[in-house]
Order: sequence, then C-alpha cells, then structure tokens
Amino acid sequence: MPSESVQIVYAEILEVLTATCQTHKLPLAQAWFPCRRNTFPKTKMNDNYGNLSGLSESDIGLCTREGQYFLNNPGISGFRKACNEHCLEKEQGVPGKAFVSNHPFFSCDIKVYSKSEYPLVHYARVFRLGAAVAIRLRSVHTGHDDYVLEFFLPQGCSDFSEQQLLLNTLSITMQRVCRSLRTVTEEEIEIESVIQVHALL
Repeated sequence: MPSESVQIVYAEILEVLTATCQTHKLPLAQAWFPCRRNTFPKTKMNDNYGNLSGLSESDIGLCTREGQYFLNNPGISGFRKACNEHCLEKEQGVPGKAFVSNHPFFSCDIKVYSKSEYPLVHYARVFRLGAAVAIRLRSVHTGHDDYVLEFFLPQGCSDFSEQQLLLNTLSITMQRVCRSLRTVTEEEIEIESVIQVHALL
C-alpha cells in the first residue's frame, strides 16, 4: 500500500492528466514510473516502484502498470493496454528520452521510430497516434521519486505550428493545475550523479 504522501501525489498526477486531456481534447495522457527491469512485469507497480537505490542505471526502466492515466478516446484503449504490458528502457520512446535528458521531450510523430527506439511503435501505428510530449517531474511530498507524464496530441494535429501552439497552452494548463509537482533541476541531477559514483567506489 503506497504511503499517504505517495497517494497525495498520485491523486495530483491524475488531476493534471485529467485537466490537460479535457481542456485540450487530448486522446490520452499517462504517467510512467521508474521500475526494476528484472521484476517487470511479474510484480505490481507498487512492488517494483520506488526504493531503487543501489541499482545500476541499466537495471532501471519505466512502466505505467496500474498507474495514473486519463483516456479521452475509448478507441485507443488497446494502446493503453499495450503500455501496461511493456516496460520501456531508458531513452526509449518519448518518456524514456524525457527521463534521461531531464527536459521536456517532444516528437512530432512517434510512428517514425524503429521498434528498438520505441517498442510500442507498432501499437502507435495501429491506433494512428502521432505527436507526443513527455516531462520528468518530482513532488515536494516524495523527495527524489521521479514521475514522467506523457501527453498524446490529437490525432489530427499534424501541422508543426499548430503542435507548438498546443504545447504552449498545455504547459500553461500544467502550471495552473500542478501544486506539488515540479521539474527536476540540473543541480539535483549533478548531485545525485556524484552520490551514485561514490556509492559504487
């Protein structure tokens, strides 16, 4: 059972996903969580999420399993189901790239990825999903726990200028709805990298 602070953050994440999807008519928004690669998908998210200290970078992936999401288009529920059943390696897909770069990552068309770059690309093509953006966040309630929120732009939104305008308004909505969630600073990443190196020595 997640702690009270984690439950508060989960509720906030769901609120952010819901507000952005409803306001901007996005087909799907979902949260990805760092997980132990060697235990996924055998255990529930709450069993392999969190407490990742001591693991090497290569042992950590991203999963959505049992996590927060908002599905605005029931016609792509099969894509959401596929996300539940797959773990992304770091740097795979939009969520993986946002996680390792620590910057919002945008793809104007996720269907152009190869399977090695994005294992879910086949499902994206089947369900005609195109542009997506992801951002890595943390909450003041849960310290160094990471959350990657992924937003899929409407399937008909393929014009680049239209996509950029939507991304700007999406950012404004997130800033309005987020209370404890915040972006991760470069200083935090640098400090954690130093700590991890010392732990391995």
